[in-house]
Amino acid sequence: LNGGLFSKIKGIDDQGFKLTDEDMSSIIDDLLEQYNFTILEDTPFDQDIAVNPAMLGEIFESMVNVGEEVDERHQLGIFYTPRIEVDFMVRRSLVEYLYNRTKINKDKLYEFVFYEESEEQRIGISTLEEVQKIKQALEKVKIVDPACGSGAFLVGALKVLLELKNALAYISKEGELDQFEEKKKIIENSLYGIDAKEWAVEIAKLRLWLELIVDADERKIDIRNKPLLPSLSFKLREGDSLVQEIAGVYFPVKLEYEFFPPELKRELKKLEALKRDFYYGRKEVKEEEIKKIEKDFYCQIIDYKIEKLRESLRVWKAEKEGHPEFGDIEETFGKSVKQRELAGNMIRRIEKEIKDLEEQKRLIHKKKHAFWAIEFAEVFLKKGGFDIVIANPPYVRQEKICDPYKPESTLEERKEYKEKLMKAMEEDWGKRINKLDKKADIYVYFYLKGLKLLNPEGVFCYISSNSWLDVGYGKNLQEFLLRNVPMIAIYDNQKKRSFKQADINTIIALFGAPRDNALENVVKFVLFKRAFEDICYSEYMIEIDKTKEKLNDEKYRVIPVSQKELLKEGMETEDELHKEHGVYVGSKWGGKYLRAPDIFFTILEKGKDKLVRLGDIAEVRFGIKTGANEFFYVEDVTDLIEDES
Repeated sequence: LNGGLFSKIKGIDDQGFKLTDEDMSSIIDDLLEQYNFTILEDTPFDQDIAVNPAMLGEIFESMVNVGEEVDERHQLGIFYTPRIEVDFMVRRSLVEYLYNRTKINKDKLYEFVFYEESEEQRIGISTLEEVQKIKQALEKVKIVDPACGSGAFLVGALKVLLELKNALAYISKEGELDQFEEKKKIIENSLYGIDAKEWAVEIAKLRLWLELIVDADERKIDIRNKPLLPSLSFKLREGDSLVQEIAGVYFPVKLEYEFFPPELKRELKKLEALKRDFYYGRKEVKEEEIKKIEKDFYCQIIDYKIEKLRESLRVWKAEKEGHPEFGDIEETFGKSVKQRELAGNMIRRIEKEIKDLEEQKRLIHKKKHAFWAIEFAEVFLKKGGFDIVIANPPYVRQEKICDPYKPESTLEERKEYKEKLMKAMEEDWGKRINKLDKKADIYVYFYLKGLKLLNPEGVFCYISSNSWLDVGYGKNLQEFLLRNVPMIAIYDNQKKRSFKQADINTIIALFGAPRDNALENVVKFVLFKRAFEDICYSEYMIEIDKTKEKLNDEKYRVIPVSQKELLKEGMETEDELHKEHGVYVGSKWGGKYLRAPDIFFTILEKGKDKLVRLGDIAEVRFGIKTGANEFFYVEDVTDLIEDES
């Protein structure tokens, strides 16, 4: 079978336990035979079918949400994402990705990727040139879930990509694709995931294997000479997506480089070939050997980076000291104090960078879990990052944030991990982000890390709590997004709540990759008034995409707002003329643009020149925060006493 499905697992198979045939018989005959099982995954549409692999996601949620008390049941904050939301997010992300890569008319892409509400379905794509462009883009797409859990988004992406490839084959009259082999190619070329829980990664692997098996044609399978299942160890990895450090040394998401030398390109091709052979089970190569080669390759990159930095260091030292090896630099540049200071600063910066890289190289072999720059080196070195980052990040409140490998952390250990989180975000974004509020929930850090994983044309799509749109700790994320990230749309649904079992309300955020001129972008706040399954059709997506002004009907409400306007709206300054340069204090995006009733906008429009913010004309403060109002605010019972007397 291959795939590692029956490989020995350290910590389980080495404990001396044995299952006899009688034990297995009681499990299979007495328990499992009571149910009608199917290996079909759910479609996005409601169907009355038997137990299926999507059930693994529900099992996953129940496993991670076990607590001693009812109010602690969901303390790990992990919830299985409903299939319709998964399908919508995958398709919506693919439209943006395909448009960025092909520049094909967006209406056509919506018709190609989404279904139509009417019985008459339009494929959208018609010419062979368009087919070829989309085919190449789909074959090259790299999709990652940085909190993959039970693999809902990876399975969803697999199903949608296969559907689109089948459509392309139909349009170009290529004939029917081998569904089993095509799925294996999609997983190999396009799907990646990481999660801190090793057993969650194993469930995700199992779901992908089951999704493969459903299309395995026994007549075409040569199981004696060709392994049936792919090995997914290098597609789905176990690790902390957010904090990747050893002994205080932080490993970056990717090493910045200007030129990738031919010798490293050759080494990368060798590494990719080894991973491919391991995936298909074509050679007797061990997993641990490839992991060692991954680390060695990263060390080679570090050596090359250090060599280039030392060359630059010699130049700056020569500029500071006037070394004859580099010509008459004194005559060219002069010896002003300012130039000496500049050279000195550059020397110190380069020396620190060299020291950090040497520390990474020294510590790398102590690494126990997956690191982005090492385990996914081929993605970052060839594409600069992932094309689509899609996730349902954990819902963990700030007071319960802890190292995922120390779930029973003390208060001090929690504080220490939170400091590491903030340090990791500073390492990723530097001066582009203000210091995060320590009250921020864990998903805020996942937002920042996910954006860092993108390549320059990438697409970001998360379903998360909507609290960052309104609460105080969301202001830093708001300002970072406004200044650096083109926000395409923020979707809410007033008809159907995504996670009924969680005490949170969610939104779906769709962003482009970070860029310099993000303030010029217009973000659309979209409130769906129907359930996702009743609204996610191409004609509606096209109408929303083309909307330039406020749109409000029985299906949805769309409010386009420029990011520059949102920034001004959240600024606090006495000088109205310089609002863009004031202090950003945050704004209530959710309350104002998503949840506000229609009458709110009518009042705003009619009183446009008459309304002022309360904060501009009065000082608004909190009342006393007691934490126990019944004790501190004593009820006056004088009248009751008098009546009794």
